[in-house]
Amino acid sequence: MSSSRSWLRLPFMYRPRAERRESPALVAVHWEGRTAHQNPVANLSSSGAYLVTRAQWSPGQIVSLTFQRKGRLEDASRGRYTVQARTVRRDKDGVAIAYMLPRETELNLWEPTIKASAPQTEPEDVVREFRTAAAIAFVKRLAPQAADRANWLFRRGLSSHRLESALEIALHAEELLALAPGGMRLQANPDFVLRALEEGSWAEIDWI
Repeated sequence: MSSSRSWLRLPFMYRPRAERRESPALVAVHWEGRTAHQNPVANLSSSGAYLVTRAQWSPGQIVSLTFQRKGRLEDASRGRYTVQARTVRRDKDGVAIAYMLPRETELNLWEPTIKASAPQTEPEDVVREFRTAAAIAFVKRLAPQAADRANWLFRRGLSSHRLESALEIALHAEELLALAPGGMRLQANPDFVLRALEEGSWAEIDWI
């Protein structure tokens, strides 16, 4: 389950141009009615991407795109992530898009991490970074005093397995709050938030 619905209630920030790399098996899925179209991602950065597509999007048009590995549509939330994007320009081969991310979001594609000395370019790595950045941004809004500790947990402190569980907890909570009147303006106790992430990350999460 993605958190794209909640983004519609938040201020967006366009990011400056950043380093672009290829992720050959990555696609951006968009829907036309009941038909899903998989658009190859020629390159992408932490601010936007270039898609090889026949879609006739006009500059400035807002589109919903789901990043995932090329092939069958992903059912599991950990294998896909949906973003809102603005079309920047179009040429004969495709379109350039800029992500529309909440202001708190710090997307760090292509930056080496404590767990990998080189940038990770597989589709799963790209999706995980989008999910991680979104979870950290959510905690910043929900419990600002927990932000630093949560950032450490998501970026360095949790094993790969525990990270996926913690991401599910945070992003699922964001979805639930987005459905509640005034939910995106609520504040939570930082100790409770951190305990939910740290202790809940040991559990097997199968909400979705």
